[in-house]
Amino acid sequence: MDTNRNLLLILILLLAVVPVSAAYTQTFDATANVVVNQSLVQDPTQGASVPWDLWIASGIAGLSLIVLALARPKSQRMDYEVNVVISVLAWPFCWYFTWGGLTSVDYIVGVGSAASSNLTATVTQHILYNFWLLGWIGVGGSIFAVFVTILLVSQYNLFKDNEERASIERKQGNP
Repeated sequence: MDTNRNLLLILILLLAVVPVSAAYTQTFDATANVVVNQSLVQDPTQGASVPWDLWIASGIAGLSLIVLALARPKSQRMDYEVNVVISVLAWPFCWYFTWGGLTSVDYIVGVGSAASSNLTATVTQHILYNFWLLGWIGVGGSIFAVFVTILLVSQYNLFKDNEERASIERKQGNP
């Protein structure tokens, strides 16, 4: 019961990070007055920075998935399989956290908007952080996540071999 609740919590967390795509598909006739938006951006990273909240959420999700994969009880074959899948799910979160730490993290500190009769301007103030030490810790965490998966796969193989050996011994009549 507790395992189902943990898996449901993980599923909810994963769905919260799903990317969203939207398209604007309105057509205008020849007499319509259309205003075109213009954005000016001064970004030294050329858009390579990672949003602050997604960066933190990915670090927490990756760490949580690794801990969950290691801490879940393993009494049946399916438990080992689920733990391997959970540990593999941690990889992209660890990679995203690592990428943000090694490049830059974007934190929005202010938003302002001004309007006149036919013009609207919106300005956002961003601070770009560079957490290179956390990025290198993320590299270690990514390597550790792969190591955890290898460990769980080897435990699964050992459990499967022991299970097959016990099954053969039962068939032969040996206690």
